[in-house]
Amino acid sequence: MGYEKTTAKYCNMIKENNKQTRLEFCRRNLEDFATFRDCVFTDESTVQIDCSTKFCYVRKGNHNPRLRSRAKHPAKLHIWGGISYRGRTHLAIIPGHIRINSRIYCKIIERCLLPFIRKTHNGFARIVQDNAPAHSSRFTQDNFREWGLNAVGWPPESPDLNPIELVWGRMKTAIRSRRIRNLSDLKTAIIENWNTLSPELCTRYEQVNTIHNDLKQFNTLFRELQKQTNETLEQKGARHFHFVIQGSPTKLKSTPTALPPR
Repeated sequence: MGYEKTTAKYCNMIKENNKQTRLEFCRRNLEDFATFRDCVFTDESTVQIDCSTKFCYVRKGNHNPRLRSRAKHPAKLHIWGGISYRGRTHLAIIPGHIRINSRIYCKIIERCLLPFIRKTHNGFARIVQDNAPAHSSRFTQDNFREWGLNAVGWPPESPDLNPIELVWGRMKTAIRSRRIRNLSDLKTAIIENWNTLSPELCTRYEQVNTIHNDLKQFNTLFRELQKQTNETLEQKGARHFHFVIQGSPTKLKSTPTALPPR
């Protein structure tokens, strides 16, 4: 009958009205994707120490060693970063116990994003961000107006349309494979991974179906973003699977901005 058994994949449900918003957004921007050339795609994420592994070796017939203990609340760090057609922003690293509110978020933007826009976009670029309260608050919007920073209207419940999510997924996979045990090593691993995102990677292109490898050029991110938009249209605004790309790591010096508690 043409059917075959396969593994089910799950994603978060999207509200019906947000499906329509996503659909309209993709239709509106599909024709002219050059509009995203002046955009910096940004987002926060949380990276935690995860010592768990999926596989282990045991003697035949003895399955007790399979049991592994893990922390109920593992140590973690919050990160913020952005990518654009011209490279990556500075990386902000925030202690895991700090909640990113509007004031902290604006400090991140002021220290990490604005210098990048001035240097690589001649001061003219728009920010892509989700609709988190810290991003849409009056305090944040007032600061954006003062800085002359414009935000792209982004549909809610749409992390799958933001290429930076691909970076976070790839980063967490790479860090998990290193079996890090402390926050100092975790911070080092985050910085090293972020440093692989260089404009030089834009000279090569390759799309693959694994996130265990490094990202290549940013051109691919935007081509894949266009693909995501097409798939969202086909799904009538519903969520679809993430794309993945690879590349070769290039180490560059980069200074993360670690924001202290205020």
